Amino acid sequence: MKRIALLLSILLLPVFCVAGFYGFLWWRVTEAADEMVTKVSPFAELSYNDVRIDLVATEIALVDIRVAPLGGTDQFNIDEISLKAPDWSQMLRLGGDLGVEPWPDALSLRLKGFFFRLDSALMEQWMQLAQQGQPQDMTVIGQFCSSMQGADLLQAMGYRVLGADMELAYSFDAVEGRWDVDISADTAEVGDFSMGVSLKTSSASLSKSALAGSQLALRSVQSHFSDKGFNRRFREYCATQSGITDEQFDQALREEFEAMIAYTGVGLTDELYQGFVDMYRPAANITFQMRPDTPLGQMQAVQITSLDSFMSLLNPALLINGEPVSLAGIKLLEPVKRSVPSSAVTQGLVPPSGSSLPEGAQQDLSPSTASLDSHMKGSIAPSKEIAHRPVFRAVDISDIGEHIGHRARMVTYFGRRIEGRILKIDHHEMLIEQRMQRGVATYSIALEKVAEIEVYR
Repeated sequence: MKRIALLLSILLLPVFCVAGFYGFLWWRVTEAADEMVTKVSPFAELSYNDVRIDLVATEIALVDIRVAPLGGTDQFNIDEISLKAPDWSQMLRLGGDLGVEPWPDALSLRLKGFFFRLDSALMEQWMQLAQQGQPQDMTVIGQFCSSMQGADLLQAMGYRVLGADMELAYSFDAVEGRWDVDISADTAEVGDFSMGVSLKTSSASLSKSALAGSQLALRSVQSHFSDKGFNRRFREYCATQSGITDEQFDQALREEFEAMIAYTGVGLTDELYQGFVDMYRPAANITFQMRPDTPLGQMQAVQITSLDSFMSLLNPALLINGEPVSLAGIKLLEPVKRSVPSSAVTQGLVPPSGSSLPEGAQQDLSPSTASLDSHMKGSIAPSKEIAHRPVFRAVDISDIGEHIGHRARMVTYFGRRIEGRILKIDHHEMLIEQRMQRGVATYSIALEKVAEIEVYR
């Protein structure tokens, strides 16, 4: 009997250790999250629904986050904020003083499912701040078919809510003295953007004090954008507003680029202007990179005194739709200030500002991405109307196909309660993604077995 007890204790010891470590991590994460809620409380109400810890992947996450700035009715929803490190010893450093202690060799901060309404008061304030620094006499791309800009133009094109996944990540290699930083944002029905910077450092570790005493030099910079629907919508919007053809669209766009570039005092070649027009074609992709022959430090940077020295030291390169576009022939000229181009193509295309109907009111360009459908329903809310706040709302099972991509909770006829994300509706079945303690599970459930269902919208 003693031998059996000893054997059981040996077998169960690792289980108890893992359970204890998991509990410790849960306490540390919730403590840090609650501290963050307290710190932002003077500015916004912050709440989260759950904590996810993946011991194998070295990842922690807050699930179903809601941020409501004080003094208004706006609310931002984030499906998940996750943090990932190479191992748990490095992850736990984040709880110390990062001004003194070394940082993890690699770290990834990801926001998944960040939703925000374009007609919110905060978005309007952001757009006003962005336009304050813009010269009034400078040509803005798109004026030939719309007098609106920013969020107003996006709403006229049919967008109501934007949903994005964003990530900030870095990695450090002490042997090569290399520090890579990457930023990416994937916005549904708009486009993907990414930017990567690679630096050379003389530091043997990554920390605030070590970086302050080291010499940083630029290895490379690369940015990339891929269109995922914006260009097509913009062309369709201009065609609906003014009856402009694709050929006229390209010509008017080029005129605006010429006016905008001339305003800044730069002269470009025909190849570059055509490349800028091609950036507005459906499914376009643009890549810009700079790769110095040798890492560019502070001493080398002071040698950049002209456009020629900039080109020579940084080796910039531009690819549009997979084709290289020559940057040769760029010149610095005297700035030329002029208003919106007035050629025969663009005359009369901008509607009068006093029009009784908002631009885009006569058309239906609502986004086709099903995962954002419930967030995007409805037109721009009148000022007297209470702002829409997503909550779980009962829906008819026959209409469930309209809510693919959204969280739902349901009760089957057998009394089983299920909560997860609707991934797919196939014939008479629904595919559900459900987050578990150690990962994600997907499974199908027959629609005929669902007694009640509510969708977060």
